[in-house]
Amino acid sequence: MTCRLLLLRLAVATAIARSVAPSTAQELARAAFDDLKQGGFVVALRHGKTNAAAPGTPEDKSPLDLANCADQAMLSEAGRAQARAIGMAFRSAGIPIGKVLASGYCRAIEMARLAFGQVEAADALLLPTFVPVAGAPVPPAWPQRVETMKKMLATVPEAQTNTILITHFPNVRAALGLQIEFGDAVIVKPDGQGGARLVARIFANEWPSL
Repeated sequence: MTCRLLLLRLAVATAIARSVAPSTAQELARAAFDDLKQGGFVVALRHGKTNAAAPGTPEDKSPLDLANCADQAMLSEAGRAQARAIGMAFRSAGIPIGKVLASGYCRAIEMARLAFGQVEAADALLLPTFVPVAGAPVPPAWPQRVETMKKMLATVPEAQTNTILITHFPNVRAALGLQIEFGDAVIVKPDGQGGARLVARIFANEWPSL
């Protein structure tokens, strides 16, 4: 299935989800989260809240050395709390985790470690504005990264596990056509034929109740 058809299917599912009552949407989210126990899903997460809006705190420098967290916006205490709540929800439900892939930004890496205790950096999940410092590896161009993320979303996870992608809102918007907030998640079900369907969206304030 082409990425274009993938996006069309996701857009239809999103429209349906937006049309239901809030209580029904929450019930659907809980049911979808429970289905993760079977494995076979991809969960795209936006990293938690950051300290970028606080006076005197850094925004991302450009060009940027991803290994230098001092030059980047980092998770705030609220963002770390979001990460822990997500991890607790997954552990309490006994949901099996396979690959955990994250943008190389320090806030995304920290989010992955706090929530899941493991992480592997993936260029496809980097912000579109990322420019590496001289001498550092140069990631593929933004359009290629978007296509790679779409393929990640449509890739069936390892047997009886779920894949986690931790990234940024422009990436989710480009790949899925959705605007998500800090700590929100989108659950996608790959069909094994190069396509996927949007199953549910989980809002950050819902994690403690899952």
